[in-house]
Amino acid sequence: MTDIATIKLRHKILKERGLVPPKPKRIDITKLPQPDPTIFEEIPLTAKMKYIITKYNISLKTDIFIGSINDVCSRYGWEVDRSTISRWRKYMKRFLMEAIR
Repeated sequence: MTDIATIKLRHKILKERGLVPPKPKRIDITKLPQPDPTIFEEIPLTAKMKYIITKYNISLKTDIFIGSINDVCSRYGWEVDRSTISRWRKYMKRFLMEAIR
């Protein structure tokens, strides 16, 4: 028996016994409530965030979400650790989630 036939047979048996979970529903992102664009101005910044903004003349609140964590660290010349960027992302997301509610 080929691997494909084995997989289909296994799936069929599990489905007959009710052990196959239903597929998750797709969420239309365009129908989700959008946050207020001024929410980024209300987020308090740490001293390190202010330093990076003034040194590199960027909008940190949107720039940390572009690319991977390593990409963001390399854009800032590795002055900021990966763990710090991760914490900043979580910090920003927390304010965005509160704005949606």
